[in-house]
Order: sequence, then C-alpha cells, then structure tokens
Amino acid sequence: MNYKHCIIYKAESKEVIFSDVLAPGDFLSRAKGLLGRTEISSSEGLLFLNCNSVHMLGMRFSIDLIFLDSLGKVLRCVQALKPWRMALLLRASAILEVQQGSIRRHKLQQGMHLGWDFI
Repeated sequence: MNYKHCIIYKAESKEVIFSDVLAPGDFLSRAKGLLGRTEISSSEGLLFLNCNSVHMLGMRFSIDLIFLDSLGKVLRCVQALKPWRMALLLRASAILEVQQGSIRRHKLQQGMHLGWDFI
C-alpha cells in the first residue's frame, strides 16, 4: 500500500483540525480506504485527491465527507454517511473522509477553505 501523510488545516486561521491524515497514492490504497476498520479517531482522515465520489460498500461505521475543489474550497459537507451508501459531486476534485461528527465539531461549512501539507 502506498500512502502519503498530511495534516489538514483551516486555511484562513491555519488551525490544524486533522493531524493524522493519509492520502492514498495507488489504486489498491484508494480501493481499500477505511475497509476493515471499525472506527476512525478524531485526528484521522483519508484525503482522496482527484476524486469526486465515495462508496461505503462493506463499511462498518458512518463517516463525514468533505468535498473540495482543487484550491481546497469546501463545496459540500455530508454528515454521517451510512454504510452501503454512496456520495457524488461531479465538480469536486478531492474528498476528505473523517470521523462522524467532525463537520459539526470543527464548524466546517460550504465556502470555507481547507489546506493540507504533506509531512
């Protein structure tokens, strides 16, 4: 499996909101995603670059999704996407998968900007 590590922050304030994010770098890593896991911590996430849809087939828990454009602008927030569901936004360039409740906890909303740095 091939992953890059990164942090996600609110672009305006530079506040780090997810400090342990993996960006899958190959087909197998992207396909696996969170499959096989039973939870994700509040600091973790998966950042899928060049991606505009997510499926939850085989998942065991709900997650929050943040659809982003190529500049990190939040295009849509999906709270508590349940297992065996799908989400799609054709104009998205990236999707961030995070723990259910993260959107509300960090007050994320459409129009704000997120940044990421690979570490």
